[in-house]
Amino acid sequence: MKNGSCDVPNGNDHQGYIINCAGDKVPLAEEGFTARCAIGNTDDYLKRFKDSVVPEIVSLGEPAPISVVIPSCASAEPGLFQTLMSLCLAESSVPVEILVFINEPHHAPEHVKKINDQNEKWICSLLNSTSENMSSKVQRLRDAVSKKQGTIALRCVRQVLAGGLAGVYQMVTASWIARVRAFCDEKALGWQRPEKIACIEQSLRECMILFCDDDMEIKDARAVSKAYDQVVKNDAVVLGRLEITRVETAQEYRSVLRDLMQLFFDLKYDRGLNFLTPRGMRLQHILSVGGVKVGQPFADQIFFASAARSRAQFLLEAATHIGESDHPGNGNFLKKLRLYLEGEDNDALEIFQNVLQRYQEDPHKGRYCAQDIERLIVSLKTRDIQKISSITSKLLLSGSSL
Repeated sequence: MKNGSCDVPNGNDHQGYIINCAGDKVPLAEEGFTARCAIGNTDDYLKRFKDSVVPEIVSLGEPAPISVVIPSCASAEPGLFQTLMSLCLAESSVPVEILVFINEPHHAPEHVKKINDQNEKWICSLLNSTSENMSSKVQRLRDAVSKKQGTIALRCVRQVLAGGLAGVYQMVTASWIARVRAFCDEKALGWQRPEKIACIEQSLRECMILFCDDDMEIKDARAVSKAYDQVVKNDAVVLGRLEITRVETAQEYRSVLRDLMQLFFDLKYDRGLNFLTPRGMRLQHILSVGGVKVGQPFADQIFFASAARSRAQFLLEAATHIGESDHPGNGNFLKKLRLYLEGEDNDALEIFQNVLQRYQEDPHKGRYCAQDIERLIVSLKTRDIQKISSITSKLLLSGSSL
């Protein structure tokens, strides 16, 4: 996989669904606020989502053309550091703002609060010019930020909230719309209504928000800037194309599970149904999609898939790792696969069977075909690591075995 490569395929008008991280077919969201002018749309949006607005974000003032948001909760410092470093070394012709959004669940256990405390402390030390007691690693990050002074601004916000990752997405998107309105309302004091509408429309049209996980690395220093160009020039939506560098699971299964997870991603890329991070859009797309349905499984994926419908897609390539998790998502799929290989009867195979069904329902000319997935499933049923590894490796290397 070549990091930073660009792909802007045509939007998929006929597809009113996505394949989520469980392999299920899920309908996209209905359209949001599109019927009235910029003032009316933002008024209606903020009236509905007023409880999601974070005043600390609104007070940051005019949004930068590129706003990168990194949701983080009890994340290991090395991963978050590497994510920030790759972003701070990015090259851009327009200002970039990076916001680490530390989201803490209600009644979070003490170990989660402790990790969040540590992360907030070292991130804030980067923003404090008088801070001296920091590790050499953090000093390198501060130097990177200092060299880009005027081009890159680093922020940190911490919130206690419900709703998990979907709650973070809704809170951040609502806060950015509120931020645009607050900036334009202040700037347009004494202006006529058409001038105020033009100010709001310009901000919504020319500002991109990009969500980036706290465990990934963007290796192409120009990738984010390229993504912004496509968003502005082609009305594209940014979606991630991930290279999995490692999986955090039992030692004896790491190689085969890394390949299986990568193949799962590639199968979705092959069908044009990938909605992984990094994910970005114009701020005006937030209004056209509406809100993130907090409480709905994979609501963040559905939100961006709805934005990408009928629009060009820019694939922003990044490297990441996946750890086992009990929460819905790729980490949970990884855990189920490991337990299945160890002999547990669970629904791990159903995920690949769901993907197979999507291929059978809508045959296409791509890198893979339904027979490839059928052979993979047959090998998985044997629980023979060598057989599974052999078939998976061949598919990843050359595509369809036919």
